[in-house]
Amino acid sequence: MDLSIPKSSTLVADNSGSHYVDALQCQVIRLPELQRITGLSKSTIYAKMDPCSPYHDPDWPKKVNLGPRSVGWYRHEVIKWVESRSTSAAWEA
Repeated sequence: MDLSIPKSSTLVADNSGSHYVDALQCQVIRLPELQRITGLSKSTIYAKMDPCSPYHDPDWPKKVNLGPRSVGWYRHEVIKWVESRSTSAAWEA
């Protein structure tokens, strides 16, 4: 069994520990792309991040500060969150 790491993979640390992801998924995405991937509105996204909100989701991907007035999210964390929602929704139905 080949346990080597593909050259396009990068070691990243996120909320669930360190693991290797494809370099494309390691990229930081901005709000419009986050909205496209999740299908959520801007206000819903920020409500999920706000611990005081009734819509707060502790599993929501953490934001990445890019500058004083800009944030982004890691694509692989967003995709993992979407996939976890798809699985739980299928079990509840």
